[in-house]
Amino acid sequence: MKRRRDATTTATGTVALLLMNSKFQEFSGYILAGGKSSRMGRDKAFLDIAGRTFLDNAVRILKPVCEDRIKIVLSRSQTDLVPQLPGNVSHISDIHRGRGPMGGIHAALTDCVSEYAFVLAVDQPFIIKKTIIDLAEFAVHSDSDVVVPRIEGSRLQPLCAVYRIETSLPVLKRLLTVPGESLSVLRFIESLAKISYYETKGRVSEFDNINEPKDYERVKKSF
Repeated sequence: MKRRRDATTTATGTVALLLMNSKFQEFSGYILAGGKSSRMGRDKAFLDIAGRTFLDNAVRILKPVCEDRIKIVLSRSQTDLVPQLPGNVSHISDIHRGRGPMGGIHAALTDCVSEYAFVLAVDQPFIIKKTIIDLAEFAVHSDSDVVVPRIEGSRLQPLCAVYRIETSLPVLKRLLTVPGESLSVLRFIESLAKISYYETKGRVSEFDNINEPKDYERVKKSF
């Protein structure tokens, strides 16, 4: 009897996983790893937490939604990092140089052939799989151009967000062609017609990014 119950539980879990994966077929994941890491003094993508790198961790938490549709976004000057990347994950490079995260998001949205691009910065190691799934669920059931986490009702987290390609990419392309425009990620989001906010309900530290050695030491103590 115990064996039969275990088999039923396993089968139920398998069916649930298949249903979830089919629902998210139109999601591709993009990990922004093109930063200079100047304050850290070494590339943040390869910092280790609990036996895996920040980059491996980002791939891991995107997989429930994006499965094998995950790519790493680098700057064009990071050719030396390519041999260190996970062998099962492909990479793309910025199209616009010197644009920081905005250049990475543009490269991701331009490359994406799915309906949605899930963009995640590599230096946010506290984000959990449930948050990724919740954001994707939110996007599926809305007609928004972007679904973005919001902390304490005001602070947006655009580097862990879902962008609808059909409506967000044309806006971004237009903004990038404005002469003399200093385009931030928040400026881009505010230019979109339909924005949905994922309220984090007090989970402030989940979206902390890691910039300096002291931040990294804090991360290591948390895992």
